[in-house]
Amino acid sequence: RRHNREQVIDFCQSLRAIRPEVSFGADIIAGFPTESDEMFENTRMLISQAQIQYLHVFPYSERDGTPAARMPQVPPAVRKKRAAILRAEGKKELLKFFEHNIAII
Repeated sequence: RRHNREQVIDFCQSLRAIRPEVSFGADIIAGFPTESDEMFENTRMLISQAQIQYLHVFPYSERDGTPAARMPQVPPAVRKKRAAILRAEGKKELLKFFEHNIAII
């Protein structure tokens, strides 16, 4: 939460320069209140740009009494669809990671 996308990409690239076999994981909330289509697309692209292989993706769910529950909500069906798209992106990156490392062996 305290890092921007460039920092994430740079961090992953710098570690891969030292240890090419390293893999990365991330927890991602899909459909957090006020998430626009553009914000979602930025998240989707970050997965491939940073080559993040292991994802824990879940759709946002409201919790009564929290500040986020009072914010404009993304419809539940959109949250679910976005979560599925992000999981698919993660699977693509994981397969690329496996194929690359099998080729090295």
